[in-house]
Amino acid sequence: MEGDFLEVTSRKGAVVIKPKRLVDADDVLTPVEEATVLKGMEQIRQGQYVTLKELEDALARKSLSRRKKAS
Repeated sequence: MEGDFLEVTSRKGAVVIKPKRLVDADDVLTPVEEATVLKGMEQIRQGQYVTLKELEDALARKSLSRRKKAS
């Protein structure tokens, strides 16, 4: 499309044109962040996760427990 960025190279006497996307430096993960995301994806694949509702319930119970101890 007009205005798109392209990479143009020569390979074995042929011109190769590939579309390119610009990446904002703020959108690139650090190696530690990337490892964390990959670990999380693997845990999800293995069924090791909780639903949002389960997480909210657990946090609510923990908060209630703290309030009882502080009283």
